[in-house]
Amino acid sequence: MEFIIVESNFAPPNQRRFMVIFDGTGIFVTVTHTADVVEHWITMANNLRGEFPGRFIVGLGVQWNPGGRDPPADTLQLCVGSRCLVYQLSNSPNVPGSLRQFLLNPLNIFVGLWNHRDRWKLWISGHRLQMLRDPRDMRNYVEGYLGIPGVPISQEICMSDWRDEYLSLEHVLEVTLDAYFARVIGRNIGA
Repeated sequence: MEFIIVESNFAPPNQRRFMVIFDGTGIFVTVTHTADVVEHWITMANNLRGEFPGRFIVGLGVQWNPGGRDPPADTLQLCVGSRCLVYQLSNSPNVPGSLRQFLLNPLNIFVGLWNHRDRWKLWISGHRLQMLRDPRDMRNYVEGYLGIPGVPISQEICMSDWRDEYLSLEHVLEVTLDAYFARVIGRNIGA
């Protein structure tokens, strides 16, 4: 499976925008460290909820810098529909209340890959983010639902600096695919 990522030259201030393309599917990605941009993204996600009555499947991922005993979350990735957010928590001075409400909404079903520590990592971040429950782990369903043996993950990217204000294309691609594929699988299995 081939993946293409293109950065927009026309992103508003305090954010970067990307399009990830594979197999005719386009994913719109916003990368930011600014609470206002996150607030706007959460509003968009909540508006999408009207198209999906009942439980709302949300792809979720968390990245942190390796090292130390128990490092906190540096980024939070969320994905709804074909839109993903990469929120640079470690570079953000504050977090909007709407994100806190979104993470605690009992109708939001968060799904991810290899995410058994994500809830804890968010809690020990400088922002003390809480989730109502642990996200559901979709890694055992990847091959059956996507037809690929796993989501392509680079150890070099995983072990790199997620506090960097300017994430590389490879960083953005990897975390986007992680949250997006988890959401697709979660939707398909009725998580």
